[in-house]
Amino acid sequence: MNRLVRYAWPGNIRELENVIKRATILSKGPWLQIDGVLLHANSTPQPPFADTLEEVERAHTLRILQDMNWVIE
Repeated sequence: MNRLVRYAWPGNIRELENVIKRATILSKGPWLQIDGVLLHANSTPQPPFADTLEEVERAHTLRILQDMNWVIE
């Protein structure tokens, strides 16, 4: 539960739904197991709001670039 709460959820509810479905399939035993593979291990929570649209755009662009290892093509 702590891992789910700490995750930033960049894909919102759709990503949560997919993680739960996959964990249900992969878990062994009566407990739902959610490991770092199902959640991006390097995700850090983002503040819910920035001061300006420019800051939101910048943060989003940087996050995407980092996720893609700075490869644009």
